[in-house]
Amino acid sequence: MQLYLYDYESGENIFSWRPIEDQWWITGFAPDKTYNGIENQVMIGSVDFSGNENMYAKFEERYSDDIDFNKFLVFDDTNKVIWICWCEVDLI
Repeated sequence: MQLYLYDYESGENIFSWRPIEDQWWITGFAPDKTYNGIENQVMIGSVDFSGNENMYAKFEERYSDDIDFNKFLVFDDTNKVIWICWCEVDLI
Protein backbone atom coordinates (compact mmCIF):
# COMPACT_ATOMS: atom_id res chain seq x y z
CA MET A 1 0.00 0.00 0.00
CA GLN A 2 1.13 3.52 -0.76
CA LEU A 3 -0.39 6.77 0.53
CA TYR A 4 0.20 10.37 -0.50
CA LEU A 5 -1.50 13.45 0.97
CA TYR A 6 -1.60 16.72 -0.98
CA ASP A 7 -3.01 20.20 -0.63
CA TYR A 8 -5.25 20.45 -3.68
CA GLU A 9 -4.82 24.20 -4.26
CA SER A 10 -1.04 24.47 -3.88
CA GLY A 11 -0.10 20.93 -4.90
CA GLU A 12 2.10 20.74 -1.80
CA ASN A 13 2.86 17.18 -0.71
CA ILE A 14 1.99 16.94 2.98
CA PHE A 15 3.32 13.41 3.38
CA SER A 16 4.24 10.32 1.40
CA TRP A 17 4.15 6.79 2.74
CA ARG A 18 5.67 4.04 0.62
CA PRO A 19 7.26 1.39 2.82
CA ILE A 20 9.64 -1.26 1.55
CA GLU A 21 8.81 -3.63 4.44
CA ASP A 22 5.46 -4.83 5.80
CA GLN A 23 3.91 -2.19 8.05
CA TRP A 24 0.96 -2.21 10.43
CA TRP A 25 0.91 1.44 11.48
CA ILE A 26 0.47 4.48 9.24
CA THR A 27 0.69 8.08 10.33
CA GLY A 28 1.29 11.34 8.56
CA PHE A 29 1.47 13.21 11.86
CA ALA A 30 4.09 15.95 11.88
CA PRO A 31 4.07 17.90 15.17
CA ASP A 32 5.91 20.85 13.61
CA LYS A 33 3.28 21.39 10.89
CA THR A 34 -0.31 22.57 10.95
CA TYR A 35 -2.55 22.14 7.93
CA ASN A 36 -5.78 24.06 7.69
CA GLY A 37 -8.42 23.60 5.07
CA ILE A 38 -9.01 19.88 5.26
CA GLU A 39 -11.61 20.32 2.51
CA ASN A 40 -8.68 21.04 0.15
CA GLN A 41 -6.66 17.97 1.08
CA VAL A 42 -6.52 14.98 -1.23
CA MET A 43 -5.27 11.53 -0.21
CA ILE A 44 -4.13 9.16 -2.94
CA GLY A 45 -3.57 5.54 -2.01
CA SER A 46 -3.07 2.22 -3.69
CA VAL A 47 -3.66 -1.38 -2.76
CA ASP A 48 -1.56 -3.96 -4.62
CA PHE A 49 -3.54 -7.15 -5.25
CA SER A 50 -0.86 -8.84 -7.38
CA GLY A 51 -0.75 -12.43 -6.19
CA ASN A 52 -4.36 -12.06 -5.03
CA GLU A 53 -6.09 -11.72 -8.38
CA ASN A 54 -9.36 -13.21 -7.08
CA MET A 55 -9.61 -10.49 -4.42
CA TYR A 56 -8.88 -7.85 -7.06
CA ALA A 57 -11.57 -9.27 -9.35
CA LYS A 58 -14.18 -9.36 -6.56
CA PHE A 59 -13.39 -5.78 -5.51
CA GLU A 60 -13.60 -4.56 -9.10
CA GLU A 61 -16.82 -6.50 -9.68
CA ARG A 62 -18.41 -4.99 -6.58
CA TYR A 63 -17.32 -1.33 -6.99
CA SER A 64 -16.51 -0.56 -10.63
CA ASP A 65 -20.13 0.21 -11.52
CA ASP A 66 -21.13 1.70 -8.16
CA ILE A 67 -21.78 5.41 -8.77
CA ASP A 68 -21.00 6.28 -5.13
CA PHE A 69 -17.55 4.69 -5.28
CA ASN A 70 -16.26 4.46 -8.85
CA LYS A 71 -15.44 8.16 -9.16
CA PHE A 72 -12.88 7.65 -6.37
CA LEU A 73 -11.31 4.47 -7.81
CA VAL A 74 -8.91 3.63 -10.64
CA PHE A 75 -8.47 -0.05 -11.53
CA ASP A 76 -5.09 -1.08 -12.98
CA ASP A 77 -6.01 -4.42 -14.55
CA THR A 78 -2.47 -5.08 -15.78
CA ASN A 79 -0.77 -4.82 -12.38
CA LYS A 80 -3.83 -5.68 -10.23
CA VAL A 81 -3.56 -2.42 -8.27
CA ILE A 82 -6.48 -0.30 -7.14
CA TRP A 83 -5.83 3.43 -6.74
CA ILE A 84 -8.13 5.28 -4.34
CA CYS A 85 -8.71 9.02 -4.01
CA TRP A 86 -10.07 10.32 -0.71
CA CYS A 87 -11.29 13.90 -1.03
CA GLU A 88 -14.32 16.12 -1.02
CA VAL A 89 -16.61 15.25 -3.94
CA ASP A 90 -16.40 18.85 -5.17
CA LEU A 91 -12.70 18.36 -6.03
CA ILE A 92 -13.40 15.56 -8.49
